[in-house]
Amino acid sequence: MIGKLINIVVSLFGGEIAESLSDGDVLDMNGDGIVDSVAMDTDGDGLVDSVAMDTDGDGLIDTVAMDTNDDGLVDSVAMDTDGDGSVDNIALDTDNDGELDTLV
Repeated sequence: MIGKLINIVVSLFGGEIAESLSDGDVLDMNGDGIVDSVAMDTDGDGLVDSVAMDTDGDGLIDTVAMDTNDDGLVDSVAMDTDGDGSVDNIALDTDNDGELDTLV
């Protein structure tokens, strides 16, 4: 599941869609007709750098993918995998190669 999610988000950040996104845009990332994600510009530079997602369909955000260094690639993903409202997994791309390589 996380691999598929990461591929969707990475393609979103690296593709043409990213250039047309604005802060607050809502997305249907899995194509089921239900909004499940929100694009965010957390640093106010006019470029979307984070996507908040409801990956389990319960109506609550449980995953946030971020491009913290503005290179267009997701370099960290925070996840609440057990639905308790707290982040319990963080995936990182520590070498900036576009592939998440660490899960803490």
